[in-house]
Amino acid sequence: MKFQTFYYLCLFLSLVSGCAQVKDKPPEPFVCVLAGATVGATAAAGISAGTAAPVGILAGGIAGGFTCADQDQDTIVDQYDECPDTPPGAQVNLKGCAQDTDEDGVVDYVDACPHSAVSFEVDSQGCPIPLNKSALAEQYKVPSQCVRYMTVSKNQLTRAKPILFSSNSSALNAEGMVILMCVADVAKATSAKVLEIAGYTDTTGPAKYNQQLSMRRVANVRNFLLSEGLGDSQLKAFGRGQRHPAGTQENSVTRAHNRRVEIKAIY
Repeated sequence: MKFQTFYYLCLFLSLVSGCAQVKDKPPEPFVCVLAGATVGATAAAGISAGTAAPVGILAGGIAGGFTCADQDQDTIVDQYDECPDTPPGAQVNLKGCAQDTDEDGVVDYVDACPHSAVSFEVDSQGCPIPLNKSALAEQYKVPSQCVRYMTVSKNQLTRAKPILFSSNSSALNAEGMVILMCVADVAKATSAKVLEIAGYTDTTGPAKYNQQLSMRRVANVRNFLLSEGLGDSQLKAFGRGQRHPAGTQENSVTRAHNRRVEIKAIY
């Protein structure tokens, strides 16, 4: 009898503790409760010829629940949850911390613009910071319609709103042309020396084809800026294919953010 007791106790502890120690993909709490209840019932039945199974279920379930406690109910057990106070309903990563899809420093559950372009300067709500209208209009005489498409640092052009493209297309749309005309005007007004033009795609289609598509998008943008009076030496162009997505690619809306060309001043 002593041997049986010791055996079932070891079995219980190994299953429940092992359940909580899967660091790569921590278990949901109910899994540990179920494991504890199952082992508890088995152990109790083995020790007392089946008459104590209900007690074993209760005791095992309680022990399993404590082992895999999840204070913020985000499915990451407290033992491995680096952010144990995440608000209810917030999407979290495997460390238990709120997700930040666009990596702008503002977590998704408070981010009003969760798919901002990578490295865009954003405000406390996660939305791109617009260009200072008065600084441009008064100091640089930049058309007011361009303000919404620009961001600045110390009253100098730093980057423009991403230019988006239709699927499998490198053709500029009407808004894209307006943005590029504004980029040229603001670059000249703020004496921007060199602009980086980087093209991207979504993941639809082969990677090799997408690399070529991103380069065609970049070429069209570059040629347009040249036609607007910027010099060849001012423009550095790169096609980056489907790497570095601006947002998750789960549906047509988020994929549209990845079919883009980004323009920023590099020095």
